[in-house]
Amino acid sequence: MGPLLIVRAMKTKYITLAALAAIITPAIATTMYFLAIVALAVITDSSNGAEYKALPLSFIYGLLISGFHVIALGLPIVWALYKLEKLNIWSLITSGFFAGCIPMSIWSWPIDYTYKSGSSYWEGKEIVIAKVDGMPTLIGWVDYLQGVAFMGMFGIISALSFWWVWKRYSPNKSFKPTPESGAV
Repeated sequence: MGPLLIVRAMKTKYITLAALAAIITPAIATTMYFLAIVALAVITDSSNGAEYKALPLSFIYGLLISGFHVIALGLPIVWALYKLEKLNIWSLITSGFFAGCIPMSIWSWPIDYTYKSGSSYWEGKEIVIAKVDGMPTLIGWVDYLQGVAFMGMFGIISALSFWWVWKRYSPNKSFKPTPESGAV
């Protein structure tokens, strides 16, 4: 019910344009990131050609993930900020960061309660131990926080694109509610 009220309060086509921009921008950013990795693989002659087949998938997955974030988290947050009359660029940036972080922080939670396993990976010239007996080490927590913050940056990109499209195309340039016609 909440996001539908914001659609009524704001012009439908402008909120739709802003939401689409918020969905598409992170998908483009992830595709560009993937493209940079593919270019690095080609430059270092470690490409086997399979990367090119996965490139469209990075865009499609980016659309699906950012679409979920915008619809399930972004629009309700915008609605709540709008109703509280706290909707501005800084509240959008902060909300976008947390909307990007929250699902990633839950999905990639590093503590493993079921298995007493470990994990490690090769980092430059040595093996780094990220988890011992199901509990992350300091580097495990740093890796976790980096991943969460990375997704938060996509949330900020999404919030900024939402704000820019709204400011650019909406007749109501502020995020303040417009009074009903005929209202005093």
